Amino acid sequence: MEMKRTDRASIERRRRDRRRRLLLRWLVLLACLVIAVLVVLFLVRGCSDDPAGPETGSQTSSETLATEEGPESDALETTSTAGSSGGADTTAMPNPSTTVSGGSSPNTTIVEYDPGRPGDERVPGSFYGPINTTFEGLTMFRGNASRTYYGEGPVPSGPEILWRFGPMTGGASEALKYPTGTGWTGQPCVFERDGKTWVVFGAYDFKIHFLDAETGEKLIPDFEGGDIFKGSVVADPDGYPLVFMGCADDKWRIIAIDREEPTELFHLDSNELPRRLWYGDWDSSVVIRNDYAFLGGENSHFYILKLNRGYADGKVTVDPQIVLDYPGWTASLLDKLGSKDVSIENSPCLVGDRVYFSNGGGLVQGLDVSATLRELAEGEAPATGVEAYPKVFHYWTAGDTDATIVADEQGYLYVCQHSDKRSSTAVERYQEVGQIIKLDPRQNGEGQDPIVWSQKATKLSGGESGVWATACLYKDMLYVPTHGGALLGIDRETGELVWQKTLTEHAWASCVVVDGTLIVGDTYGVLHAWDVSDTRVDPPVVWEYKLESGSALESTPAVWKGKIFVGCRDGYFYCFGDE
Repeated sequence: MEMKRTDRASIERRRRDRRRRLLLRWLVLLACLVIAVLVVLFLVRGCSDDPAGPETGSQTSSETLATEEGPESDALETTSTAGSSGGADTTAMPNPSTTVSGGSSPNTTIVEYDPGRPGDERVPGSFYGPINTTFEGLTMFRGNASRTYYGEGPVPSGPEILWRFGPMTGGASEALKYPTGTGWTGQPCVFERDGKTWVVFGAYDFKIHFLDAETGEKLIPDFEGGDIFKGSVVADPDGYPLVFMGCADDKWRIIAIDREEPTELFHLDSNELPRRLWYGDWDSSVVIRNDYAFLGGENSHFYILKLNRGYADGKVTVDPQIVLDYPGWTASLLDKLGSKDVSIENSPCLVGDRVYFSNGGGLVQGLDVSATLRELAEGEAPATGVEAYPKVFHYWTAGDTDATIVADEQGYLYVCQHSDKRSSTAVERYQEVGQIIKLDPRQNGEGQDPIVWSQKATKLSGGESGVWATACLYKDMLYVPTHGGALLGIDRETGELVWQKTLTEHAWASCVVVDGTLIVGDTYGVLHAWDVSDTRVDPPVVWEYKLESGSALESTPAVWKGKIFVGCRDGYFYCFGDE
């Protein structure tokens, strides 16, 4: 009898063990299933590079615009994509590195569309006016944080060379085989200081030059770097005697100009900063606002710095603090590209409480930077880290975006990109999305497509297609030179191609419009001017000036009170005006 009770207890224990093992197996299976689902979600949505990919968004029309201007013209295809103008909260993604947080819409989205803006009259401090309000000048690439201010007239009616500065030739460069003159983007800044008009620019002779706009003579000695300066210099918009510029020697610098010689006060070195992914150059042209600097690097990071500007012993000082070091890529993006070329060469576009930028992989991103608008109490530390500056927009266009994003007063973005060596997935996406794109960053929710319209600039030059130049907003038009050799006039509301001009191939200089005159240089040393005061007609030629050298005008010109300042690849910097 005792044996039977023992057998029954043993059997009962075995049954309990089997049940525990079975339960454990089910728990393990359930855990594996959960992990598998999370992996699938990460692969499908983790990068969020293409939240409105080929399977989303409804195309309302698609037509090919075949041009009849011969081999120099682009073959263009216009795609108009429907989009809503209403604001929408964004949807949070599961991967912390690619999270898009909800939040208020940009504070520049309440203005109704006005086809007459931006026009010829610009008020300092306004959306389309110069960023600087206490002194006159064109202090940064495209003049303001939305990249829509181009200088002050009058425009010369029959320009001649008033003076030229040079020759400028660099030595052995890691960035360029034959460094002479100035190149892309190369826009000088022009500003009033101490009773003189200063013209400041970086050049391929490894130097930043500080010239008198009237004579072309040096106002202070050159500042010398370790390689070419190929972006656009920035003068402090708040009147501090500072200039800011990056260099191909891997350093971005803050330089004081209130000494006998220009003096470096601070630098960022991409070789010393953590997690460098690509090159070390600094092509991006910084935005300065409320004592914060917004800057991208070819190391693939985006930075916000608190400058802490001031004076000591009568001289300007800075004590910068990096408040945001933001990696501009995701692991999924690198997989889709098949490349680590995700450098940030374009300049930030700052729209109210949002900053936008893209990279070499075509990942357009927007960050909420409202923390930089808040005035700090004495002794209060600025907000730091990615939690303080959450991502609010994320869209994959797949092309290399060297051109700077431009914003209009309604909050729409104009993005231009060009081709690069990419995976078949990225090439397909680049061809589908187009090369000139209008985005609505409010259309960022699940199933929403931010593309308002897009244009394709597909003509090849040297095996490349697309756009290096930054788009130019004027009234109801968007003006874009293409690498394939066209100057396009596009209705910025509808995306319709209104007119097209033939330019030389490799047209990298950005257009400027002042007093109804569109000005841009080409690859063969011709500075063009067209009358665009009537935006609905094919603009007539106002004048053309051809340099004897016939060398490329890759740099963006600056127009200032009767003069045009621009550098050339022939080794010289030119001042044009009426004699």
